[in-house]
Amino acid sequence: MIARMRSATATTLNTLRRCGWRFFLVLVLVLSGCVGPRPSETSTTAVEADSALGARMDAAAAAALSEIRAAGFSVAVVRGGELDLAKGYGYADLAERVPAAANTIYRLASITKQFTAAAILHLAEEGELSLDDPISDYLPDYPDLGRRITIRHLLSHASGLSDVAVIPILEEGGGVGYTRDQVIDLVASQPLDFEPGTGHSYSNVGYMVAGEVIERVTGTAYADYLTNEVLGPLGLDQTSLCPDEQPSADRWAHGYDPQHGNWPRALRLGRAPAFIDPAPINMEVVSAAGGLCSTVTDLARWPGLLRSFLDPASYREMSRPTVLADGTKVPYGLGLQIREFGSHPAVSHGGVVTGFISVVADFPEDGVTVAMLVNSRLLNLELGVQLVDRVLGAVFDEPASHWSDPLEAPVPGT
Repeated sequence: MIARMRSATATTLNTLRRCGWRFFLVLVLVLSGCVGPRPSETSTTAVEADSALGARMDAAAAAALSEIRAAGFSVAVVRGGELDLAKGYGYADLAERVPAAANTIYRLASITKQFTAAAILHLAEEGELSLDDPISDYLPDYPDLGRRITIRHLLSHASGLSDVAVIPILEEGGGVGYTRDQVIDLVASQPLDFEPGTGHSYSNVGYMVAGEVIERVTGTAYADYLTNEVLGPLGLDQTSLCPDEQPSADRWAHGYDPQHGNWPRALRLGRAPAFIDPAPINMEVVSAAGGLCSTVTDLARWPGLLRSFLDPASYREMSRPTVLADGTKVPYGLGLQIREFGSHPAVSHGGVVTGFISVVADFPEDGVTVAMLVNSRLLNLELGVQLVDRVLGAVFDEPASHWSDPLEAPVPGT
């Protein structure tokens, strides 16, 4: 019985880790439960080069906002290197009645991991490090942490580092009052979940450590290095490290969490759910694992820019499955997950943080990239998948197709 309970607990934790930051934080400031009509974004930032796609997306968004009850979201579609659609739906700020727009800025959460992996691979191309270097080469003051772990293990979630020890810190206050070194030290004092390279378990702390490696190698703060060497050269000028507090400016989405106790009753009565403000997050702690903010227009351009930024061999390292010691193939590369929508293969990543959900999916065979940013954390993960299904269904005109989760069943080696 005890073994079964432990197994169930481990499965639950791994499920939470897969989609990125799942901070179930102390929530404050109750807002009105009356949301009102959901506007379509109509400012000059909107793009609708394909009217049929625009009509399908409008219909999908209307249904999603009615049934899933997010505060708002923005979506962008790049096809053949050109922006086909960029629009917002619902509200970026409920209290101020600010509509969500194509240029609204949201938290990216764990999509940040793609940028961190790209920065590491860029350093490898410049000869500053190797993916197979042990991290103790760069973090000598963390000897217990680094003896058996390589940089590749960090980026592929095959390090064995566990988030379990720091979940209470993140749940109870978003890491506020802690430094990144303190969080890493805490994890370093814990046993590994498995021998590095022999298993796969989503680890936010692993990417915190990767950010630390970047800083030690470059002598530059993570955010500064990313801005100067990756974001700036690629023209991603709407992407940056998020501030700790939610800005009140019109272009910044205000994030919302559901008031869990009242939501089910509100849905049964046909009412809009109540939202509450999420607690602040210490971006210095989460930076390399989930600290970036951006717009859907920047995010939808990112996969295409990434392929041109890195050498082809480096991009293949990022986008191919990880092979564990026993030959098992895990559909996660280096900051990129391999999955599909119906019959459309994709490399992608998603993220969840208090107040926000994010997804970017690149479909190389179709020449399509889709970015979606949401300023509400939903009642459960199934609702998030439903929202992705509706958006991708509109893009491919395949409403019956579904967004797969291949990490549920890694493929054993032969």
